[in-house]
Amino acid sequence: KLASAGQGGFDVIVDSAGGEGFEHLIDLIAPGGRIVFYGATHGNPPLLPMRKIFWRQVSLLGTTTGSPRDWAAMLDFVNRHKIKPVVSQTFTLDQGGDAFALMERNDQFGKIVVTLTSL
Repeated sequence: KLASAGQGGFDVIVDSAGGEGFEHLIDLIAPGGRIVFYGATHGNPPLLPMRKIFWRQVSLLGTTTGSPRDWAAMLDFVNRHKIKPVVSQTFTLDQGGDAFALMERNDQFGKIVVTLTSL
């Protein structure tokens, strides 16, 4: 489903899982695209397809949510000021195409949320 949604590949993929699924991300990313990692709940990838990465000029970027102190300060700020995200519309994963269409039309005000219900 994702391959058909990202015609020509995705410019950016954000991944928190890692593990065996990493190689599939390389197949889904557009040439010159970026894959951003912020976790590895599934562990390290068993295979790093170097040729695919350099021939497609893919950039890999690792990031975190900051230090534990930064995270605690951010949560305190959000709670103290009662900050709530503005959600325009919520979709299921099966409705992902509709979510992309809404984003492309730029008709939303706020976040577009895609829920994963069966993992």
